[in-house]
Amino acid sequence: MSAVRALLLLIFGFTMLRFICCYSDGSLLTDHCQSMAIDHGAQASGQDSNPFTVAPDYVIVDSSQVGTGITVTLSASSGSFMGFMLEARECDDCPPAGSFSVLDFNSLLLCSGQVVAHSLSSDKSSVQVTWTPQATGQFFFRAAFVKNFIEFWTKKAIILSTTTTSPPTTTLMTTTPQTTTQKTMQTTTQTTTTTQTPTTLKTMMTTATTTSTATTTTVTTRRTTLGLTKLLLQHRDRRPKGSKYQKGADHRDRGNRGSRERQPDERECD
Repeated sequence: MSAVRALLLLIFGFTMLRFICCYSDGSLLTDHCQSMAIDHGAQASGQDSNPFTVAPDYVIVDSSQVGTGITVTLSASSGSFMGFMLEARECDDCPPAGSFSVLDFNSLLLCSGQVVAHSLSSDKSSVQVTWTPQATGQFFFRAAFVKNFIEFWTKKAIILSTTTTSPPTTTLMTTTPQTTTQKTMQTTTQTTTTTQTPTTLKTMMTTATTTSTATTTTVTTRRTTLGLTKLLLQHRDRRPKGSKYQKGADHRDRGNRGSRERQPDERECD
């Protein structure tokens, strides 16, 4: 009989120990401020089925917001939760940041005010607390929720967004069309100048050739006229004497001489 009683006491004591480890009082969570672990001896539920949310999910604090309180709300989309543990962090492995202050009796502060947890294991559908940042940066609010002894959810992972910079090739692509345009403009200018020069020279050469041709034609014409005149004179001298052409010429010559001889007489008469 005593053996049976001892066995019952052992089972009862073990069961009580398990309930104590469930942290019905959040003050026992002090040693878990960094890990936010829940030691219920069961497997945590997946985040996809988590009916509890924290709002806002994160905040970006600038210099003007340092020291200003921000309201954080824990709520259930369906049902209720018995326990919770809430922190603000910059990354998963970063220590808790800022400080909390409670707004009602459902919450209590842990770890120098950097963590807030449930004060009683009663059912709750919503809890509000105030978080005050002490530095600038991006801070994520993460919480672990307990619905009952076998249903609980650990904190959601913090996924930091990566900022990508534009590759240097974009700048090169933008600069290339400008360089090509300048080179094209220079080439066009050079081509135009080169083309105009031969044209001008050709025109000048054509003008000079025309002038030379005109001069040559004039000289040739004059030479031809002189040659014809000379030939006529030679032909006249070669005509036989006594011909009608010679007689006419002699008659004209005598007439001209007579006129010249009579002129002095006329002057004497006067």
